[in-house]
Amino acid sequence: LDSVLETCDADPWVCGSSFSLAECLAAPWVQRFFVILPHYRNIDVQQLLRPKTSRWMSALRSRPSVAASVSPPDAMIAINSKYYVKFLTPGSPAFV
Repeated sequence: LDSVLETCDADPWVCGSSFSLAECLAAPWVQRFFVILPHYRNIDVQQLLRPKTSRWMSALRSRPSVAASVSPPDAMIAINSKYYVKFLTPGSPAFV
């Protein structure tokens, strides 16, 4: 993703200056990454990202239409608990 975003220079989106279908499809997954991975795997997503990917994900998460569509973190964790229980990492908040 970072190499694709390299071609965008200062534009925040995958296809340049326009919010595209690529962002629409990625938004729910990006939203989940920042809730599910820290909770179940004790992973700080922001620390793993390359600079352009970090900028893109921040722009995506802060876009009003995306922010308005996000589920509350507690609801995301509750809904996903049956799927991720096999992948708990010791030390993560879910590992009790």
